[in-house]
Amino acid sequence: MWRRNGLSLVLLALMAVFLVAQALTGWQVHNEALSQHGAHTLGLLPYLATGHFSSATFENWESEFLQMGMYVLLTVRLRQRGSAESRPLDPSQEQPRVEKGRTPSPVRRGGVPNARSYALIMEDPDAANVKPFVHWVAYNIPASTLALPEGLPVDPRLLKPEGMLQGANSRGSVGYYGPKPPVGDSPHHYHFQVLALDTVLDLKPGATRDEVLKAAKGHILGVGETVGTYRQSVPPLK
Repeated sequence: MWRRNGLSLVLLALMAVFLVAQALTGWQVHNEALSQHGAHTLGLLPYLATGHFSSATFENWESEFLQMGMYVLLTVRLRQRGSAESRPLDPSQEQPRVEKGRTPSPVRRGGVPNARSYALIMEDPDAANVKPFVHWVAYNIPASTLALPEGLPVDPRLLKPEGMLQGANSRGSVGYYGPKPPVGDSPHHYHFQVLALDTVLDLKPGATRDEVLKAAKGHILGVGETVGTYRQSVPPLK
């Protein structure tokens, strides 16, 4: 059995090693982010149930080049002979077969338990003059909000979602300011950070990033982050 399925067993063992390493590394990084925002850190088992662990794991294994290179290397080294991977298929198994499978369940999304509001910060740490360059500050987003619509106005106070306030960006205006990295720069990284809070912040519209983070300290129930990249190869239209 061991010789006939050596390649499969080695790949499974390596996947387990990488998964454990990913869990330990992600646990440390996530707790550092929670500590920076004044939130309580998590144990390893609670961390494994968070979206941060799932997102980081899938992002790391999306590298098809790494997977294919490892597969080819192990196939050559192990020189499988007569293994389950190298035996020819039975002719009946070579016929195309499509199984209907189960109908996918509806996608449901929910907020953070006991959250009373959310705060959102978008920033670019790769900017040359201002680090980080703040593109968007929003706070007192109602806890019932599951998504923000496209094309939100840049008003300091919004009616939809009701009560949501927008703060100052690094351009000096209020509301969202889109990415405009210099032409020729390497791709800039845009960090979208969402803070789940157990309170509604006592801040006026137009607050800065630092003011929001200071007011949120000690009230953070959870932190979520996603990073997008963008570069400009030609100057934007005037």
